[in-house]
This record gives sequence, structure tokens and C-alpha cells, in this order.
Amino acid sequence: PVVAPGATGEIFLEWNTAGFKGVVEAEAVVRTSDPASPNTILRLTGQVRSPIDLQPFGAIFLSAFKDEDAQAALRVVNNEATALAVTRIEPGAAFFQASVHPVEPGKVYEVRVRPAPGLAPGRYEGSLTLETNSAEARVLSIPVHLSLKADLYASPDRVDFGEVSLDRVAREPGLIALLTQTVLLKKRAGSFRILSVTPDVETLSIDRSPQGPSGTFRLDVGLAPARLKPGPFSGTIRIRTDDPRHSEIELPVTGTVR
Repeated sequence: PVVAPGATGEIFLEWNTAGFKGVVEAEAVVRTSDPASPNTILRLTGQVRSPIDLQPFGAIFLSAFKDEDAQAALRVVNNEATALAVTRIEPGAAFFQASVHPVEPGKVYEVRVRPAPGLAPGRYEGSLTLETNSAEARVLSIPVHLSLKADLYASPDRVDFGEVSLDRVAREPGLIALLTQTVLLKKRAGSFRILSVTPDVETLSIDRSPQGPSGTFRLDVGLAPARLKPGPFSGTIRIRTDDPRHSEIELPVTGTVR
């Protein structure tokens, strides 16, 4: 557009705030033929508020021991003038139970999740659905992440070396130490002994500490450079203990040598 001498022009800026939340800032550059001021920067600031906020995160994370009375929760906060009602809650998987409780009716609700009774140790992923009377957020889908541990467990519960370059290992001798993966073997209460650690992958080297009884052991799982061969590898590290309920723990091992 052309603005005549002495005249005034208007610039309208429209910002799609989908995917933004909280305090936001942006800039727009106006380029003109004015040699004294060819570029003018327009700064926009504002605060984007969604109709409904999930606090502190938009998902529920729960880590617990098997048969432990544990739960995790998040809050549903209504930012609209109209009172919010949660009309239905539906767990999307059988591994957890969910309930909703008013904290401030019409304004704040708390969603609580606990493991299903008798659930076996492992990692579980799912979601739950909330239905509300909000015209802007009629249905809310909330991811649920659950880690259920046995009384004696390994963290992490698998060893993944990713891709290993033979050329880099040959050029950089210190690289092999950086590839070592650390696994902690822990008991919920009391101490235990490790009787043996047996890998069925020939490329592995394993150090453990301490050697005597403990409530926590450290396993440093590394690669033996002389035994590395091109191609994928996978297998299991079998750990025997003196714990009568958890006499053997298996750690999957994966990686690829290129």
C-alpha cells in the first residue's frame, strides 16, 4: 500500500496463538521506501490463556512399587467465566484406575490415578478421557505413564548402546569408555547379594560394585573393543541373587556396530 505525504496508514497484525500458552512475544518488520527509516520493528506481547489448563503438566506420571498404595494427580483449572462441570471420566486402559474430585467446584478439579490391583511390574502407557460441559474443551485426553517396580529392580531395565562406529572407536580410544552404560540394581528394603552376572553377548564387559551385600549395586556395562563385529547385536544379562522372591533378573541388551 502507498501512504501519501502527511497521511496516516494502518497495519493490522493477526497472530494464530494455537499451540502457545502463557506470556508470548513476537516481532514484525515493516519495510518501507523511507531512506531514513527503511525498517520498523513492531513488537507484540500478550498472554495466551487456554479455556482449561492442566497443572502442573498435561500428563500424569506415576512411579510406584508393586502393591504399593500410591497415586499421582493433576489439576484441571477452568479459565472461563462459565462454571466447569466434569461429566464423565473414562480410563482408556486397564492398568490404572482414575477418579475426579472437586477442589473448587466449577473452577478446579483434581484427577487422581492409581495402579490397578494385582498389576505386574513393568512400564505402561495409556490415556484417560474427561468429558466436560465446556464448549471450547468438551473432551480432554490426558496421557498416563506408569512405571511399576518389583521390590528388587533394575534401573534402567534395559541396556541400549544405539549405533557404535568401529572407525570412531579405532580413531578415538577414549570413546569406548563413554559408551559404558550404568545400571543400578536396587531393593526396596534391606540388603541382598549378587551371586552371578552372566551376559550371553560376547561383546560385553561388566563391572559391579560393591562386592558384598548391599541394598544398591552398580553395574557398569561396557563394550570390549577387540570383540566388536559389524552388525546388530542383542541378548540378555542374567543376574542371580540370594533374594528368594527375585532370584533372577534379566536385562535385555541391544545395539548395532557399523
